[in-house]
Amino acid sequence: MSQGRLQQVAKPQDIYNAPANGFVASFVGENNIFTGELGAVSGGIGEFKTASGIFRARVGAGVGPGTPAKLYVRPENSVLAAAAGLGANAINVEVADVAFEGNFINISARNGDGRVLTVETRNDGATVIPPAGSKLQFAFDPGKALILADAAKPQAGAQ
Repeated sequence: MSQGRLQQVAKPQDIYNAPANGFVASFVGENNIFTGELGAVSGGIGEFKTASGIFRARVGAGVGPGTPAKLYVRPENSVLAAAAGLGANAINVEVADVAFEGNFINISARNGDGRVLTVETRNDGATVIPPAGSKLQFAFDPGKALILADAAKPQAGAQ
């Protein structure tokens, strides 16, 4: 609920993985959020123009040309790599902080504008954790990022 309006009714994993809008995405978990503008859309994947670059991501329901929208990338769906794969969404960053949280590790990195982005990785002993100061690329798969309506809108049939 937001401002007395029902936002989404679904299974918990569906709400987390396919939120109805930006309010729901932010309410149920952490995100790296980019403000921008939707460009071309093909096969459910849209180009999203931001100050950090142009990224490709899944387009949420109700998002079209001119719709106020943001790009949401969960920290666990982000990686830090020496070089991003061909066609990947990537931003040059410098690792700022590494926080051990038990079974996972949160890595904070800054892009050239000073924006902090977060990557979450498993603390499995096999994952190489970059030290602060490492220059890498923050990258994410277009299929694991969502362009969602910026404003919370009532769900059809909600009162």
